[in-house]
Amino acid sequence: MCRVLCLNLKNILCKNWRRSHPILMHKQIGSRESLGATLIFGNLLRTVTAIAVIAISVHSADARSRIRVQKAHVRFLAASTFVRGTWGYNQDIFLAELLSSRHGEPLLVRLIDEYPNTYPSLSADVLASQTGTALRVKRDSQCDSSYASMLLRTAPNDPRAILHERLGYTPQLAKTPEPDAILPCYRTVRY
Repeated sequence: MCRVLCLNLKNILCKNWRRSHPILMHKQIGSRESLGATLIFGNLLRTVTAIAVIAISVHSADARSRIRVQKAHVRFLAASTFVRGTWGYNQDIFLAELLSSRHGEPLLVRLIDEYPNTYPSLSADVLASQTGTALRVKRDSQCDSSYASMLLRTAPNDPRAILHERLGYTPQLAKTPEPDAILPCYRTVRY
């Protein structure tokens, strides 16, 4: 699409430029005026092409980033990993049960809560709630993982979850998924 647009722009600009400048129309190559006009036209064409390419790429990147945010009822089942930093973002990963208007029954998901280190993590009350809480989430298929590869360390509200030790935890699930079952990944949307 970009190549077609750039070729069309080039053709339009070339035709209009040649009509308004008889020097290029008669192809008097070798004169200084012709060489200067050709250089100016080449620079103009490169500039217009670059602007068109940037405009198209920004538009297509914007379309890809428009992932639908949905409000869902989330119940936390287990804590996986916590990444804390002194600057940048913190990341908490959980095994959670998600119930949204799109899904009729609860869906077992990998939930990533990523937030600036100046923001607080989810409260212990939210993590420990047996009934769950309403959160805004968005689907991210790039971080889907199998159930077996997800390291479940502690209960969601356990203070030992931030320790570096490899802890093992088995949540109480109505139906334990197969080890190779893929868990869809969702991210919380805080702002």
